[in-house]
Amino acid sequence: MITSFTHYLKTTIEFGNGKRHEIKNLIRDRGAGKVLVVCGPTVYKLGMIDDILEAVGEVGVAAVVFTEVEPDPRVATVDKCGELCKNEACDLVIAVGGGSAMDVAKGAAMLAANEGSIHDYLAGRGEDIKEPVNPSVPLIAVPTTSGSGSEVSECIVIVDTNKIKDIMFSPMLAPAYAVIDPEMTYSVSKTTTIHTGLDVLSHALEAYSSVLNDAVAELMALEALRLVFKSLPKCVNESDEEARNEMAYASLLAGIAQSKCGCVIPHAASCPLTVYHNIAHGLGCGMLQTATVDYNRDVCSEKYRKVLDYIGETVPEHIQAADVLIRKIKGLFAAIGLEEKLDLGRLTEEELKGLASDAMMDDGVNVNPREVTEETLVRIYKQSLK
Repeated sequence: MITSFTHYLKTTIEFGNGKRHEIKNLIRDRGAGKVLVVCGPTVYKLGMIDDILEAVGEVGVAAVVFTEVEPDPRVATVDKCGELCKNEACDLVIAVGGGSAMDVAKGAAMLAANEGSIHDYLAGRGEDIKEPVNPSVPLIAVPTTSGSGSEVSECIVIVDTNKIKDIMFSPMLAPAYAVIDPEMTYSVSKTTTIHTGLDVLSHALEAYSSVLNDAVAELMALEALRLVFKSLPKCVNESDEEARNEMAYASLLAGIAQSKCGCVIPHAASCPLTVYHNIAHGLGCGMLQTATVDYNRDVCSEKYRKVLDYIGETVPEHIQAADVLIRKIKGLFAAIGLEEKLDLGRLTEEELKGLASDAMMDDGVNVNPREVTEETLVRIYKQSLK
């Protein structure tokens, strides 16, 4: 029986090669008077916003560019971008880049229409959290990587003033449009392709494992997983454009899935790794998958079996589905030239407990299908680190 669910998507999706050239139509339809373009310094230097700026110019609209996006963006960055958007009276925001650019732009678009700092709106504020009152400035999200899925989500992840990766969730954050042009991902480096591809794997598998139910999103997660196992190695080893297109699609599907069903242990446990050890977000999430599958093996046995069946892996009844899925993930790691464990050097028991303590503040531990404690997370770290 299909479990009851509600599925709603606020974002209009435009997918396909060359779609970036149609952004001018969206700008015109919105009747924008001034556009804020948000990206990171690398995206800017590589000229990846040139087509966007050209589109803005073709419709006779002024543009302001914010290029100070850093990996794992901080409160100060979002606040600065929001202040620029407000002071320049921009009535449309265009985010170009990966998840960090999306998060900064989405937060800034919200702040431009509401008071305070982004810190006031983060979940870690507890009872003191503020809720946005006014709709955000409309946003067009243009991903340049196949990974974060932030172009279709209603959340952002920001490093707060205490160096904790915190989250804001609100329908106000959903972009008006997601323009996914796979051609924007063709020149992405091998390392970034691996890291962002693992983020797609993580979003899909974690969303499917979550206790939150959404049958539509779960089907998207399954298809995303099938495409990751099929296409990520081709992207890494062959620079295959068809595979790049499929990974862009997989990223979109997994992004919707995780925005509806959430993520579980790996996303929670990877957050401290990015803050304290500069581990790329997708890499951290990917490295924590096999230990999580092992931990959830009994409560997720049927789901894991369905995953394997969907991706064409027959599992005899007497074989544990978790064991087969772990081998499948390790096989993917080998195919993309990745070791199975992270090397952070020797961490003390206290350091591991500190990471676990921070991870316990993430909501991912609450939607995991099996109860999670700090001791659980310490064990998972030990399984995932050299």
